[in-house]
Amino acid sequence: MQLFTIGVHLLNIDGTPKVDPSSGLPIPTYQNDDIQAFARAWTGFYQQERRSNIELGGDWEPNRIDPLQINPDWRDVFPKKDLNDGFIGDSYPLCSDLPDKQFLRKGAKYILLGSSSLSEFQTGDSDWWANLSDDEISRMTLDPNSKLRNVLCNPSSSESGCNFQSVVVLEDNLPCTGQECNLDNLRAFKVQQDPPVYYEYIRPACVELSFYNTGKKINKRWPTEVMCANTAVDEVMDACCPPRNVYWGGAKYLCKFTGERVKYSTGVKRCKEAHGVNAGYCDWEWLWNDGEIPSDPPKCLWWTDYAWHWTNMTCTVRVKGECRFITFIFY
Repeated sequence: MQLFTIGVHLLNIDGTPKVDPSSGLPIPTYQNDDIQAFARAWTGFYQQERRSNIELGGDWEPNRIDPLQINPDWRDVFPKKDLNDGFIGDSYPLCSDLPDKQFLRKGAKYILLGSSSLSEFQTGDSDWWANLSDDEISRMTLDPNSKLRNVLCNPSSSESGCNFQSVVVLEDNLPCTGQECNLDNLRAFKVQQDPPVYYEYIRPACVELSFYNTGKKINKRWPTEVMCANTAVDEVMDACCPPRNVYWGGAKYLCKFTGERVKYSTGVKRCKEAHGVNAGYCDWEWLWNDGEIPSDPPKCLWWTDYAWHWTNMTCTVRVKGECRFITFIFY
């Protein structure tokens, strides 16, 4: 079966085949290496859950109506080439180059979630997301004086309530208010308390590089895993290491909201504000969870154990090539 719809030979503007001057033969539009590269772009997709209002042939019939979703754990991690000696994503900005408080910038996009705070466009393990109730998820509530809240509320001149829109795109840059000023990425949040109404911020498309010079080791509390992450991007959660006489050598996460991710510098700043100038990141072996320190109110609940957190250990992503096999190594 033909893989592409562009034909097998490159064409001139008049439709005639382009010819290789050295061989006199038509130039192919793609070769086996291109097929292999493109095949890696189609990894990680799987079908959406079954739902009502779909005509199915039986209990075994999967959902063939809704667009496929991507499981990051199944996704090929290497850069994807295009057919013009470039890479998919070349025209997009780097995620590390997005301006601070991108969610308050002109063009920022928001999707109405309704009464449920479960994210629809954020990456995460669907198993534990699906098992959490709204009562178990800690979301930020926008300040009543927030300029962003006013835009999303969209109050009618003849009514005192909000006139919520399914999709909102900011027409101007907005100043931050209250807790908004301490965030790198807003994610899902509450606009109205009673009845509850949630919105989700959709970060603009950007490119995260496979290789970078600002790597720091990140840890999971359970199961114990380590990786390297780019400090210039809001990749993971923060984990503060206060003086040892406070938490007996362990790290305490400073998560304010469920699913929150921060840049490395943001977490360091929060840690010093909470526990003094001697506090910061460290290469911790465990985290103090909610409830283990009675004086700390619960914030992000049990699933935080399974999320990634920053440490202060420097790491470098390198590539080792052996024939056609490539291995990622970080130090």
